[in-house]
Amino acid sequence: MMSQILHSTAGLLLACGLTLSAEADSPAAVLKKAQWKARVILVEVERDSPAQKSLKESLKKNKAALEERDLIVIRADAQLRKKFAIPPHRFTAILIGKDGGEKARQSGELALDQFFALIDTMPMRQQEMREQKK
Repeated sequence: MMSQILHSTAGLLLACGLTLSAEADSPAAVLKKAQWKARVILVEVERDSPAQKSLKESLKKNKAALEERDLIVIRADAQLRKKFAIPPHRFTAILIGKDGGEKARQSGELALDQFFALIDTMPMRQQEMREQKK
């Protein structure tokens, strides 16, 4: 199970997940490390904005559900904003599967329940749930 990490230096906002090196991996490096190990919610959110405050509260409130689904949250940097065509200065959340592919995108406000519902229909997640029942 992944342990909670809150790491805001180097543009990261991780709710739970991978252990970072002391020099703080870039968001792109964390995304690469996550492949086949964790699902990722990549977010574009302005620092110290109401959207960031709402995001942090939502992540705290849903910590167990995030961990259960192997989800980490990463703040997009310039490289990832370009790669995923994320508009600047507008809240955006992109769900990236364990395979590294974009699965869904939200704008305006994060609706974790929608991401959770989608994840729970994915074959890999269905297998994880069956294995948890054993």
